[in-house]
Amino acid sequence: MEKLDVLKPSWYDRFQCKGGDCFYNCCQCWEISMSREEYRKWRKKKVVGRDEWGLTIELYSPDKKTDANYAKFILDRENKCPMLTEEGLCRAQKNYGYSILSQTCQSFPRQNHRYLDQVECSMSLGCERVLELLMEEKDGVLLINGKKAFSPESRYGSYVIKNKKKQLSALDYYYDIQTLCIILLQLEEIPLEDRMLLLGMAMRRIDELTAEGNCIDIPVYIDWFIKELEQGEILGMLQGIKADNTLSVYYSVLTGLMYLNGGDQYYSQVMERICKRLNLNMDADLKNILENKEESFKLEKELYHGCKEQFQEWIHGKEYFLENVMISYMFYANIPFKDMERSLWENYLYFIWVYSMVKVSLTTYLEADSTSEDMIHCCSVFFRKLGHNRSLFDKVINDFNTHGNSLAHLAVLLKSC
Repeated sequence: MEKLDVLKPSWYDRFQCKGGDCFYNCCQCWEISMSREEYRKWRKKKVVGRDEWGLTIELYSPDKKTDANYAKFILDRENKCPMLTEEGLCRAQKNYGYSILSQTCQSFPRQNHRYLDQVECSMSLGCERVLELLMEEKDGVLLINGKKAFSPESRYGSYVIKNKKKQLSALDYYYDIQTLCIILLQLEEIPLEDRMLLLGMAMRRIDELTAEGNCIDIPVYIDWFIKELEQGEILGMLQGIKADNTLSVYYSVLTGLMYLNGGDQYYSQVMERICKRLNLNMDADLKNILENKEESFKLEKELYHGCKEQFQEWIHGKEYFLENVMISYMFYANIPFKDMERSLWENYLYFIWVYSMVKVSLTTYLEADSTSEDMIHCCSVFFRKLGHNRSLFDKVINDFNTHGNSLAHLAVLLKSC
């Protein structure tokens, strides 16, 4: 292993799995895979009895099977891993030790992104314990850097080497762009929604420079942007943006419902509560509602505004949590380089959609007597969907490109949610 620069959040090393104390256990409600090597290891050690094997693990179909994703666990009727005991622990680990676990189980919620000689360590927000740690970081997420021995590649995350930089010329200025993102998202003196709009201004201009073949000007532009920000010139541009469009919020919620529909029991419970508060019918054909949103618009402004006012009162003193969540998600999803086939602006669009979905969901899920545990549960349920579903990305971007992807459109969405 080679020694690399490792960037990680200050709470990273405090993480410890809650095991059986976790309410939304990671051993349920999604696909749990294993590699060919891990599959053979389980067969050799007879981790599962002969009679149980066909009910516990199955091979992927020939068109999907790879060495890395060779087989998967067959979830039971409650969508739980068959190795999960009543105490919420893993039967395989109990009998054979930690090393018997597949890399999927050993890694979660950890994920690494490597860019040349730097590794960024992050964790999934679909994990309750991660969200609890973010709740503890009242002064914001501190990123620390140090040298550490690290494997050059990981099965989870991304790995960018020099020859891959040709995919997106802006990658030459990865660190400059990443630094700007961090600065903007932690600009605590202005509302989080305004920080995200500032980030959008910057991503749009950097994309323009890339398209013009002037990537060499990216660090110059970033330096200028930060100086203007310090002098308050750019902040003045946000003052003229006003938004009072509840239909935009309604549309965002329904779009999210359609994309994420068909979830597990925990997701269904969360959505049942949200739909009840928004006077929505979970059994309605969401596609038809979206296509005829003007005619079927039943969400009165007073209804959502009431939820919003209550949420603003409820989250007072905990606003830092949403900032911590979005900073952590940025690292986990490697924004704005999540999909290098897409532009920085399109990566940014998905980031905004994730924020608006989570913000609207929390606003409509939490009530006056809700607890921090309720907020963590809602976030973990949504990020289990938002952070681990690659097919969502293209759907969301295509939707933005169809219905509006300008900064003004995003301002309406952000300021309404």
